[in-house]
Amino acid sequence: MTSEELLRILTFVDSMRTLSEKRTSLASVDARWNIISYAMRRHMEGKLLTVTSVAMAADVPYGTAMRRIDELIKEGLLMKRTRSKTGRSFSLHPTRAMITEYESFALQLKNMVGKTFGFGTDESAIEDFYFGGYYMASRILSYPNAMRNGAGYDRTVRILSPSDPTFKTLSDFSRNLNELCGTRIEITNLPLDELHQAIMTNHRKAVSDYDIVAIDLPWVGQLSEAGVIRPLDDIVAR
Repeated sequence: MTSEELLRILTFVDSMRTLSEKRTSLASVDARWNIISYAMRRHMEGKLLTVTSVAMAADVPYGTAMRRIDELIKEGLLMKRTRSKTGRSFSLHPTRAMITEYESFALQLKNMVGKTFGFGTDESAIEDFYFGGYYMASRILSYPNAMRNGAGYDRTVRILSPSDPTFKTLSDFSRNLNELCGTRIEITNLPLDELHQAIMTNHRKAVSDYDIVAIDLPWVGQLSEAGVIRPLDDIVAR
């Protein structure tokens, strides 16, 4: 399922809960779901998740909210990640377990909605039904979880890449990458001719301006002979 579809379902469920909890007296506020919903939404939108913001989203007294947060951390559904060298500042992130659970929930809910409104009766038809249309849902990778330790918010990872659609997409979603990797990521996109010149110029420097450099496949032989790139076997073996 795409992140857009997962967010659509999240909005649908939140709207249904608002109807039952706020506009009628049929249900009471569910702090656990409010925390999970808020955490998943912020994660998929690439936005920072703090204890204070999560406690507010729980929509219950602060002490109760903190107990629900601690429970989710102990259950392995939420994790803390340090945001400073002192360790006094940290962010919260959904774990792989929470993401998997939510994706399973979303798929089952989509199945129920699809069958209720006659979008299909067999599993394959429901799986291809997009929440709000039709989509190749079965071919979409699971949404990634944040790195447990992160690369470090006090450093910047600089990437040099071609200005093709793939790397432009990375640039567009750099905020999401920042949260997933726990660092600041700067991506420089250049046309191929300028990229090649920048790579050669950077190679002559004592210290590289970039942590990651993407190259065009036809350049491999030339860059290898020039000593710009080398095999990673020894590094991987470590």
